[in-house]
Amino acid sequence: MIHPLSDIGAIATFFKDLSLHCSERGMQAAHEIIRTRISDRHLQEGLSLAADGNHPAIVGRYLSETLPQNWEPDLAQRVARAVSCWQTGQPLDEIMLCFHAPVSE
Repeated sequence: MIHPLSDIGAIATFFKDLSLHCSERGMQAAHEIIRTRISDRHLQEGLSLAADGNHPAIVGRYLSETLPQNWEPDLAQRVARAVSCWQTGQPLDEIMLCFHAPVSE
């Protein structure tokens, strides 16, 4: 289960699995994997908002307001950026960069 204390590798693996799952079955199929592999309610809600087709700005604002409450700031930024990349259909390599490239200040 992904939560605020998960290591970055586990979170990256989740996003890889989520991306591959959705590329095979469509964005709406994301709900099951989100529900079964995310324990943090704010991340779960943000991903669900994204999967439901809410505007990326709304999803981004929600995540930027809620994730920092429990997540380390650097990791919260990386996760929010990965959600945005996933939601907007960026290639898997781009999503994975969120977990390896430095976070801009």
